[in-house]
Amino acid sequence: MKTFLKTILTLFAILLIAGLSFYFFVYNKPHVDYLKSEIEVEIQATELFSEYVSNPLAAAKKYNGKVILVSGSVNLIEQSDELVIAVMVFDDGFFGPEGVRFSLLEKQEEKIKIDKPISLKGFCTGYTGSDVILEHVSVFE
Repeated sequence: MKTFLKTILTLFAILLIAGLSFYFFVYNKPHVDYLKSEIEVEIQATELFSEYVSNPLAAAKKYNGKVILVSGSVNLIEQSDELVIAVMVFDDGFFGPEGVRFSLLEKQEEKIKIDKPISLKGFCTGYTGSDVILEHVSVFE
């Protein structure tokens, strides 16, 4: 009976340690502050879009997972609930305008003027086959 009790207590201790480790190292992990992140790449929006269109795999290796500064003119702003998306349009595709799409952080859309040159900083997540996607985007001043 004593061996059974020791085994149960050992298993409980292991599960408790694993649960606490998961909480402190995975669940409670601090989030990246994209407003203060360092820029890894600076590029014109037309160049970024054409690189993804011509060779998506090479462009993905070069830009995906990096904070990049993209310069160009925003042609369109879309809003869906609380999500605001700015688009630099370069082509008309089968499903609508194609180009570089930016998911903006809160209160950033107020700083954007349609068809005026601007620089936007964000985290590049890839290419959908029609758009280059950047998330957590802020206006770079």
